[in-house]
Amino acid sequence: MKRPTVAVFISALILGLLTQSTAGQAATITPPILDAGNAAYIAAMRRADAAAFAALFDEKAIEQGTGSPPVVGRDAIRKQYAAFFKVARLTSVVSQKSVD
Repeated sequence: MKRPTVAVFISALILGLLTQSTAGQAATITPPILDAGNAAYIAAMRRADAAAFAALFDEKAIEQGTGSPPVVGRDAIRKQYAAFFKVARLTSVVSQKSVD
């Protein structure tokens, strides 16, 4: 069975893991942090690694795909992407970066 391919377009991915507060203070999201989050996201997608992908999300994250009901919680996100990776693979990435 031939697997369909999927193109993922990422402009700026802000993950729950990267936006957690420290001592009641909101985290500052800088371009290097966004780049690291995007790189981890892309690497997990390219490896079809549902566990690594889900680890990027907060335990209580809600993932909402287009035309799909929301998926609530890191474990549910992992299960959803494990099923997704059985039928699809990331083949290309288009990203956008700001230039100062």
